[in-house]
Amino acid sequence: MNAVVFDIETTGLSYARGHRILEIGALRITEGQIVDEFNSLIDLSKPF
Repeated sequence: MNAVVFDIETTGLSYARGHRILEIGALRITEGQIVDEFNSLIDLSKPF
């Protein structure tokens, strides 16, 4: 089985209330083993 698993850290659940994404991460899994990973902090001081 192959899969990509995502994890997103946020300040809350409502964009309308000013909540934002802080960090995003992903793992690529092939045959039950992690074969690649990615993570990045999001710079909240930059406009979208």
